[in-house]
Amino acid sequence: MTNPFDKNDLSALLALPPRPRTLAFLAALRFVTVRDLRAAGAETDDLAAVTAAGLAFRFALQRRMTDDGTTDVLALTRRGAVELARATGTDPGGVPSSTRKTCSRTGMFMDHALAISAFAVSLARALSADGAPARLDRWEGDPERLAASVHLPMKATGAPERQPLVADGFAARAPRRAGNDIPSSSSSGAL
Repeated sequence: MTNPFDKNDLSALLALPPRPRTLAFLAALRFVTVRDLRAAGAETDDLAAVTAAGLAFRFALQRRMTDDGTTDVLALTRRGAVELARATGTDPGGVPSSTRKTCSRTGMFMDHALAISAFAVSLARALSADGAPARLDRWEGDPERLAASVHLPMKATGAPERQPLVADGFAARAPRRAGNDIPSSSSSGAL
């Protein structure tokens, strides 16, 4: 039995060699800009190579209608997911990919997804740096796992009504003190 792919341990993904690191961040975050992949340590030549090999799909996205140019975005193909599983010794069935032909995404969805990815990469890098006050223990970005609700009194009636909440992400951090193995959690905040 092989190990499952842990897409929530972004600090461990940063420690992978360059090619598996690139594929792992694509698996973990679904859509990532070339700029953010470079910030995570991907090399320009390797980004071109994973696209040429069919391990990732690259496309240009105009994030906002007011933007003059486009943003280069990568998404992991199924072939890339299998390659990542081989390189990391994980179960190929547990490595997510983002290029199903039946999926369509709006520009606003993609802009939002890329903002979340940029935040996650920045957070992982900052908390993996020497001297960081804490380390990133886990990152969760799946909306299905983050969904919750609260009951708030409504102004009109005063009666509590259920209000759904879906966070953009959740970061669990652990202090960097020797001998402290008890992680603490904190919200990543709104993007």
